[in-house]
Amino acid sequence: MTLEIEVIWANYWYWNFSMKVILFCGGKGTRIRAASENTPKPLLNVGGLPILLRLMARYSAQDVNEFILATGHMGSVFKDYFDFLKSNNTEKYRIDEFLQLRYQSRPIDDWNINIEPTGECNIGTRLYKLKHYLEKEKFFFANYSDSVSSIDIGQSLNVIKSENCIAAIASVKQSQYYHWLQYDKPINLSHGASFVTSIESSDRLKHRINGGYMCLSSDVFEHMKYGEELVEEPFARLISDRKLTCYKTDEYWRSIDTYKDLLEAEDEMKSRDLRYE
Repeated sequence: MTLEIEVIWANYWYWNFSMKVILFCGGKGTRIRAASENTPKPLLNVGGLPILLRLMARYSAQDVNEFILATGHMGSVFKDYFDFLKSNNTEKYRIDEFLQLRYQSRPIDDWNINIEPTGECNIGTRLYKLKHYLEKEKFFFANYSDSVSSIDIGQSLNVIKSENCIAAIASVKQSQYYHWLQYDKPINLSHGASFVTSIESSDRLKHRINGGYMCLSSDVFEHMKYGEELVEEPFARLISDRKLTCYKTDEYWRSIDTYKDLLEAEDEMKSRDLRYE
């Protein structure tokens, strides 16, 4: 009990104002089609609960309870899911109990959820379509909805405020492993062959990727144009103006891109005692 009180007071002091989070839920999940043919990827169960619900619980644990779901592919399924929870008190209370115990989340009834159909488009366009929700916000969070993690979401807000920037993104180690090649100039221009000079597993390299956890200032819309992909043209402008920052995190992070990722995430939820039965 003491720990929970300390967490609540720390969060209240830290935020000091209500914040919104945009959850991008519109992708088709083509690389995991076998599992997501009838279910949007954010609603796929990992460890007995949808990916999306685990993500929302992490935000709620930090007193961020204003959710805007930017939907596209199979968007109506999200409404159906939350309508089901609303009408099924027994299941909702069981999930609440689990999320409060494992994530220190607020009850689902305390969440303010807006489901906004943004069509089948890129993430930048989805965000731009929600501009009317966010123009008066000093800062807001934005998140891909296809990963599970233990990333500290508050870190991005701390970075964006302390560095006076417009966007901060989580820099993570990729959860899939590959072998990176370095090679000489082509030895045969007709077929592009080159001698390999080194080969190294990606988990031993310093390369990091965008983890999909972002905090943005509403000024970001001044650097965007309708139709642009957020991480391409708008972020390129921010880089040019030195207004894009990242923060390095080595916390657990797993992107669910393939069926193999889904199976591995299942095992990880069990080993972390985060499986909902």
